[in-house]
Amino acid sequence: MDGKSDAAGERLPTLEEAFQPWELTGESRHDCRLHRAGFLLGMTRISFLLGGLSFLCPPLGLLGLPLALVIRRMARRDLDAIFAGDMEQRGRAPTEKAWIDSQAAAFVNLLPALFSAIVLAGVLWLLWSSDLD
Repeated sequence: MDGKSDAAGERLPTLEEAFQPWELTGESRHDCRLHRAGFLLGMTRISFLLGGLSFLCPPLGLLGLPLALVIRRMARRDLDAIFAGDMEQRGRAPTEKAWIDSQAAAFVNLLPALFSAIVLAGVLWLLWSSDLD
């Protein structure tokens, strides 16, 4: 016996017995899923690129916006799995960055579509108002 006991005289467990090895060092479980933050960040960059190019060719926003929304959903699910302990803890910060960046990418992909809609409405208004004269 190691000499440590409670008031009833029963032996108290050691740290190694009370906790799993990864809980002592702050690591995640060794049997959990690998994080995919690198993949999500790469896809977010592609969505940003499509959003920037959609200023030149607005239909590219039709590819970039759904991509950004899918990335946002995937990152949120990964963060939920990380917080539940089912996915590697090391991926938390880059996955949070991918989640935030995907929101910005969705906005960047929406801007050219809004701009195109405003220009189209202006052109249609000019055409309609010239027909009235």
